Amino acid sequence: MNRDLELVSPGLAQQEAIRERAYHPTGAFVSFAPHEIEQSLASRFEEQVLKHGTRVAIRVHREDGGPASRQWSYGELNRAANRLAHAILSRGGEDEAPVALLVEDAAPTVAAILGVLKAGRIFVTLDPAYPDERLAYMLRDSGAGLVLAMTGENQEGPQATGELAARLGVDSDQVIDLGEAMAQGSGLPDENPNLQVPPEALAYIIYTSGSTGQPKGIAFDHRSVLAGIRNYTNAFHITADDRLTLLHSISFSSAMVDIFCALLNGATLYPWNVKKQGLAGLEDWLDVEKVTICDWVPTPFRYFVDALSGETRFPHLRLLVLASEAVTRREVELHRAHFAPGSILVNRLGATETYNYRLFFMDHDTPLPEVLNAVKDLGGNLVPAGYPVPDKHVMLVDEAGREVAPGEPGEIVVKSRYLARGYWRQPELTAAAFRPDPEGGDERLYWTGDVGLMHADGLLEYRGRKDFQVKIRGFRIEVAEIERALLAVDGIEEAVVVAESNGAGDPRFLEPVPGADPAAAETAENGTGEKQLVGYIVPSGGRAPSGSELREALLRALPDYMVPAAFVTVDALPLTASGKVDRKALMALGATPGHRAGHDAGRNGDSAQGPGYGDLLEPRDELERRMVRAWQQVLGRQQVGIRDNFFDLGGHSMSAVRLLVEIEREFGQKVAPPTFYQYPTVEELTQVVRGRSGAPSERSATGGEGSPLVSVQRPAVHGPSAGARPPFFCLPGNLGNVFTDLGDLARFLGPDQPFYGFQDGPHNPAQIPAVASLYVREMQRVQPHGPYFLGGVCLGAVVAYEMAQQLVGQGERVSLLAMVEPARPWRPGPKAYLSFLRYLYDRFLRRVGYAREGNAPQGPAELSAFVRLKLKLVANVWALRRYIPQPYSGPIHVFLSEGSLGIPDNPQLEWRHLARGEWSVHAIPGDHGSITGDNRIVIEPAHMRVLAGKLRTLIEQYIHGDAGKAKS
Repeated sequence: MNRDLELVSPGLAQQEAIRERAYHPTGAFVSFAPHEIEQSLASRFEEQVLKHGTRVAIRVHREDGGPASRQWSYGELNRAANRLAHAILSRGGEDEAPVALLVEDAAPTVAAILGVLKAGRIFVTLDPAYPDERLAYMLRDSGAGLVLAMTGENQEGPQATGELAARLGVDSDQVIDLGEAMAQGSGLPDENPNLQVPPEALAYIIYTSGSTGQPKGIAFDHRSVLAGIRNYTNAFHITADDRLTLLHSISFSSAMVDIFCALLNGATLYPWNVKKQGLAGLEDWLDVEKVTICDWVPTPFRYFVDALSGETRFPHLRLLVLASEAVTRREVELHRAHFAPGSILVNRLGATETYNYRLFFMDHDTPLPEVLNAVKDLGGNLVPAGYPVPDKHVMLVDEAGREVAPGEPGEIVVKSRYLARGYWRQPELTAAAFRPDPEGGDERLYWTGDVGLMHADGLLEYRGRKDFQVKIRGFRIEVAEIERALLAVDGIEEAVVVAESNGAGDPRFLEPVPGADPAAAETAENGTGEKQLVGYIVPSGGRAPSGSELREALLRALPDYMVPAAFVTVDALPLTASGKVDRKALMALGATPGHRAGHDAGRNGDSAQGPGYGDLLEPRDELERRMVRAWQQVLGRQQVGIRDNFFDLGGHSMSAVRLLVEIEREFGQKVAPPTFYQYPTVEELTQVVRGRSGAPSERSATGGEGSPLVSVQRPAVHGPSAGARPPFFCLPGNLGNVFTDLGDLARFLGPDQPFYGFQDGPHNPAQIPAVASLYVREMQRVQPHGPYFLGGVCLGAVVAYEMAQQLVGQGERVSLLAMVEPARPWRPGPKAYLSFLRYLYDRFLRRVGYAREGNAPQGPAELSAFVRLKLKLVANVWALRRYIPQPYSGPIHVFLSEGSLGIPDNPQLEWRHLARGEWSVHAIPGDHGSITGDNRIVIEPAHMRVLAGKLRTLIEQYIHGDAGKAKS
């Protein structure tokens, strides 16, 4: 086919007409010129700083649903990135050695990206939520010489220091603390380094799933990235007045598109962490912040829009861009129902290796039947992939590499000067996928592995994959990597993973649910339901692992989106005549009830044990019945027990977000995603809703209504071995909440560890002994006699100390007192005052630096909440001043963050003067000042995992009478 169409077809002319209407209503669009790609990404950003220094570059939404509480101007962002760049340059090292970013928060990550680029280095983004094993592999494979991590105030993701660094194989001297390096008081220069970075230099590496069973890195140079951003800028007419979303994971290739499209054009970037913040507040956020361009994946977009009211419109949003999955009739209809008539829907097709190479624009007047019927072979339900973009020529070839005629299917091959450099440190894989131009030009050809069909006018249809690579919720997955992880699980002889549509009639996924959404059912019947992974396993003999066991094992090695939604146990894998695994036959077998591990099969205790604790447990009251119905709606299955784990029933992060929308609609209660991950059963989640709604609360084995003691985690083992471990009683920190602050600790201690917390906090903080006495009485309703295992965080640690004192006074034995980041003991006298003042001064300096970066309360509502919280904090300070702790004879284990241990004359260590028995100090990652928006002391999940590991070791040693070895 002629790559330059001689005649502009009616379809292409219509596309151009729609695209020309996509301008910002007030912004002045300036075309991104071809010569402007001949520079570095940092240079282009610095040009925007000169033009738009005082304009907002990033505006971050607060996770508790309040107004945006943090924003960075281009000038502020540039100075922070410069300080970080100078910190990197001061470390020396090889220019080609990548710098790993182990950060979850969007704003510091963006500053880190720019800092690395300004230093002339290569960045590689790593998702802190990935399992340690996967992160360690990526760090080794990338050869990262430095790791950038947050260890200070408001840190949102794990850091690669301390024990986490050891687990990942990273030396502590390789770590740069982002918070310290970017702070205004860091002492580092904030001027541009002004390095001359050539456009052919490598800029970043993105890791994706690999066909070899390990992740593979894709490397990009500055020129190719700028060429991709130029195409987006000119196609979407991006101006400095635009406001672009960042809804993708920071380690996802589409996140780079959003970041650079905004910051290389003087626009504003609006991050929203869907996994942590959910979808409940997204509607208001898009509207209030007047977002103009939203880039997303079809599956979460459907979940979001399905929950909107019929009147919802987004008058400011001019472009809705969907990518990474096929766009269907459903997305088009939802766009027309809920977005203003002037908005335009864009389907963009690309690969991580190519950026986008096809675009298709649709406005509200585009004739839908005509567009969908163009793709007749796929049931008239898919939107075409679109028409060409500059500098990306698409060819379709047959198995012999010959170009096919229009109307014939073939593998999509992209020809361009602006492709990824290749696969990092994998020359053979690079040579197979990236090939030289057979015509001898300076372009290269990338063989995508995708199948398409080209119309005579250049319109491209996407027909799927020719290999075993799949897309799940926008993530590219090589099933070989999952199969490799399955084969590493004990008890599995063979394993095959396939992607199957969540379609009607499949008993693993969809069962008739009364009141189900007819539109959703129609979608499934049309064959466009969401794809889910299914793992087929052949046991090696004896009992096959249950679905829960398989999921738990895979989560230690793979991201959650790569864990199959269902597991099917088979006696043998069916083979084709050529001896290969017959995957179609497997899918037919898997649809047969009785083969399903991890779903309904095996509830009576056979080898394919299901996700429940035994037989299906029915709801016991109306609240649980309503919760079960919500789960049935979202999961599309009839059988849901109150103790079934949501994720063992095929749920995933995006369906969890959808469930939380349903819960808010049904119960009028917002549940944050992190809380749901801690309590992923109907029974537990209903208890959370009860506590928030004021309904009667089940205080299992406690004082009943009004009791502060709640069961955070019952042992997951039922039967003779249940209850073998003593319960652990723990108090949350200052202004804390058991469910949100201690749920991770309970989970990381293990499902066999009973865990209780005090939900309501100190009733009268001015009388710590009285509070401790109340808590002891409630605790003894659960466990009348010792040995007791107690713990607490911050002020909770002080109350736990007094509880231990009172228990010992009763003649009871306290085997473990764990004081995590304890508030200092008050000992009257000048020395105590001086020590306390030094401590407050250190905290003041940190908080001032934090406020200077723009985190001070904004507006009357935030200021009022801030003042109320500060008054509570003052009350707690007075409680500590009035409480004079007495010497304690039992073992004390103090857990202090590395940041706290580094504070000179830290008064927290004065507890050792009260110890008359065993005294140990344990270091954990982080900083005592990790404070969320509402000033609660919290411990990040990765740090909590370290703490849980130490606590479990201590509990084990005390259980076995080996307390003498419990010292660290």
